[in-house]
Amino acid sequence: MKRFCYVILQYGCSDLTAVCVRAIRKLSEQSLIVVVDNCSPDDAASEIRTQLDNDPRSYVLEIPENVGFSSGNNAGVEYAQSLEEFDYCVVLNSDVVIEQTDFEGKVAASFEQSGCAVLGPDILVPSSGWHQNPFHHFGDSLHPENPSLDDVREARINLQAKLDGLDAKAGQSAGRSSVSPSSMPPEQLKRIGRELDFRLHWDRALEDTALQGACLVFSASALKELGKPFSPVTFLYCEEWILRINCSHHGLRMKYDPSIKVLHHEGSSTARSLDEKAIKKQRFTIDCELKSLDVVECLLEEL
Repeated sequence: MKRFCYVILQYGCSDLTAVCVRAIRKLSEQSLIVVVDNCSPDDAASEIRTQLDNDPRSYVLEIPENVGFSSGNNAGVEYAQSLEEFDYCVVLNSDVVIEQTDFEGKVAASFEQSGCAVLGPDILVPSSGWHQNPFHHFGDSLHPENPSLDDVREARINLQAKLDGLDAKAGQSAGRSSVSPSSMPPEQLKRIGRELDFRLHWDRALEDTALQGACLVFSASALKELGKPFSPVTFLYCEEWILRINCSHHGLRMKYDPSIKVLHHEGSSTARSLDEKAIKKQRFTIDCELKSLDVVECLLEEL
């Protein structure tokens, strides 16, 4: 039987983490679970530690400062590796719930059948009915399979335009992109068409495509080859693109398997923890995305 480890990154909202852990325990009583508390601003760390006191296979790792998505998950994976060996490591957000009873069996079978290194499941957002895999960042310019330097630079221009226009949008809600399709150049419309095609065909398996970061499964051999699952340079955003580039560089295959399913109650933890003012939240998001795009650009320039 294959050995599984689950690494859950928590920033506040211990109630979400508890739901995530309980769902995993319904799948397996023996799988290792590591909850990484990313310096929550509330009592989430102590609360989840109390809830897991009677679970000898669950651990809580508290980080003294908020190091972001990549470094937080890297710390959790490293801690899990120090505890015991495992065949597969599932890295997931605290607002992800696994209800599929044969999840571990399907994951193991998919790895063995495909020989892939990183696996992404069908990630459904219940509130919208949206399927988040294979990964696509609607409204920016990075192609899911093969982002280029020109794509990164175009994405930066789009994000900077959003940032420059935030003051004029105070009090208004804004989506992922403020650009009207009628004003988009033909090449950008083609990209969005490809992204929509990816979204509409979420039920087909794909290989060597970027995978959504809310739930990723790494083989032990992939973790050994990569050293760390995520680039420690970024705080938030673009982790999926960087992982895609790093896997390609190391000759590691990525696979999207729609027969494996999870639920993502998207944004629950971030929405509660960030300032409720829309403008401040958007600035935080765009600043992180712009910094992460710099990392993507550097990686592409090195190839």
